[in-house]
Amino acid sequence: MIKTADGKRGRMFIFDNGKFSSLSGGDQKQFDVAMVWKDADAAFKVIASEDLNQSIEASYDGRLVFEGDALHALWFTEATTFLTQKK
Repeated sequence: MIKTADGKRGRMFIFDNGKFSSLSGGDQKQFDVAMVWKDADAAFKVIASEDLNQSIEASYDGRLVFEGDALHALWFTEATTFLTQKK
């Protein structure tokens, strides 16, 4: 789950037995991990940077907070980075 702290924006990404789907809305309650961003602007700037250090800095300064198992967030970040790499 990626969402804003106020719950107004969000998207849940579901990986289930090799299938992928997603749901919109920041009010989803059942997730393994949520990446909760201070606001949409902070999320966009860090995610669009493609620099993992930006995510780490965001978690240190409070722009990004994890709910649930943060290892799932690391897996998701690495998977999406791999899928979006320019070849």
